[in-house]
Amino acid sequence: MTGAIAWYLIDSHDPDAPSSSWPVLQLAAVSDAQCEIIVGENVLVSTQQTPNAFWECVSAADPLDPDQLYAAAIHRRNPECDIIVFVSSDGGASWEIGATLRCPNERQFFDPALAAAPNGIAYLVHMDTSIKAARSDSKIVFFATADGGRTWGKENAFDQFVDRPWLAVDNRSEQHRGAVYCLGQIEPLTPAGEIDHSEPIFLRSNDGFFSLSDPVYPHDGREMVNCGPGNPVVLSDGSVLVAYDDRYLKRKIREWPRPAIYTAISTDGGKSFATATPVNTKWWHDDL
Repeated sequence: MTGAIAWYLIDSHDPDAPSSSWPVLQLAAVSDAQCEIIVGENVLVSTQQTPNAFWECVSAADPLDPDQLYAAAIHRRNPECDIIVFVSSDGGASWEIGATLRCPNERQFFDPALAAAPNGIAYLVHMDTSIKAARSDSKIVFFATADGGRTWGKENAFDQFVDRPWLAVDNRSEQHRGAVYCLGQIEPLTPAGEIDHSEPIFLRSNDGFFSLSDPVYPHDGREMVNCGPGNPVVLSDGSVLVAYDDRYLKRKIREWPRPAIYTAISTDGGKSFATATPVNTKWWHDDL
């Protein structure tokens, strides 16, 4: 019997390999700041006994009343999904169901988002999709409450497939105070019915979602493959900052760069956006 030796050569190259020149590593090397995190008592929000899961909980707080809190989550009934809103008027010490938005048969409610205005009004948005034809029969629906989240009136709908919508309210500036903003993701289809690409879409309302602006596209037509939006943020001067990533779905593994996080900013109440500085996504950890 003769022996045999097998050997393998694996060659890999990481264009974003860690470097001591990275700003985040330079800061970490000289930082001595200490951060203390205090976690309070855990409170059960969903007190009803249910075998069905709650998904994707989101929350919001009244900017003028720290005791008024809101939370919303998807509640699966299989295959239908409802949206349940919980409210607290004592700073989170106790919770009750404010509303159950029950989904019709053969449809699904997904991805709730909440935002609270300085006038005691709070807003809710969620996806409303068909189980059989989600992308061709879908919309996002906007609601508002003026009684602490116990009743929600349907204010408007945008009849297009918009994935993962987020909300923000201008609580800061004089010019656009009370304006409500929505950022989501659209996926235009090719004539063959395939997803061609994804990009962010931005909607705004100055009257509490009774009317909606024409959509604005912050990415401004630049080539992009897939978009994952974060929640929009209103700065102290009323500017609106949006961030979203490009995850490059259609590419070969050897062509993968680091996912990019783009930003855009609006100084006119969301009517137009200018490209801002991308987030530095060159990160690394020896355990990854």
